[in-house]
Amino acid sequence: MRILVVSVALAVFSLGWSIRGALRGSVNAMVIWLGFAMFWGMMAIMYSMARGRY
Repeated sequence: MRILVVSVALAVFSLGWSIRGALRGSVNAMVIWLGFAMFWGMMAIMYSMARGRY
């Protein structure tokens, strides 16, 4: 359960940094952090599916 919470927290954190990068006009930072957010989001989804909770 803790892994799921950490994954979601990291996804939200990464998404926040992505938005911050976009606001500063830094496309590279935005893309990198968006990638991190998608990765952690996928981790959370995979983990919850493996546990049988949707």
